[in-house]
Amino acid sequence: GTFVPCPSAVQAFCAEHSPDLVICDPAADFLELDNENDAAQMRVAVLALLGAIHSGAPQAGILLVHHARVGRGATMGGADPYDSGAYARGSKALLARARWQVNVLKTEEPDVLVLGCGKANNAAAFPDVALRLEEGAGYALAPDFDLTDWRSRLARPNARKATCPPHADVIEVLGGDRLTKVDLAARL
Repeated sequence: GTFVPCPSAVQAFCAEHSPDLVICDPAADFLELDNENDAAQMRVAVLALLGAIHSGAPQAGILLVHHARVGRGATMGGADPYDSGAYARGSKALLARARWQVNVLKTEEPDVLVLGCGKANNAAAFPDVALRLEEGAGYALAPDFDLTDWRSRLARPNARKATCPPHADVIEVLGGDRLTKVDLAARL
């Protein structure tokens, strides 16, 4: 698509093309602001962008694609019904204007994503759903992915470390001796 970074250009583009749907991906590239963590700046920028779109294409649907926070804690929050609205990066002024928020959550499986409901105004929240990337076909429902087990693994603070053998097992594999770094390097 055409990159239109400022509200006046967005308005002109929408007036000329009369789109049914305007997708701003990533939204930050269409917002005139210096700091997306500043609530006042975010509010002004979002209102300017939405006003420009509505002025140029009053009936158009609007989809703002905004990046999430990163890390295990963010994913845990995105999967938690109480914290899922805070999954987006930066100021929550964007969330305040949103009518609907979908969280796209990573899993340990590189081909599986979980979609979660971050916000739903005037509609019921949808339940989390797992999607698997199918070669040549895009994403499809993954009914075999256990969402309950995934949430449980997320909640365990040392889940990533669970695959590491206990120290006693390592010592046994190395011949039962406690080794200095130099001795360990020599045995490896």
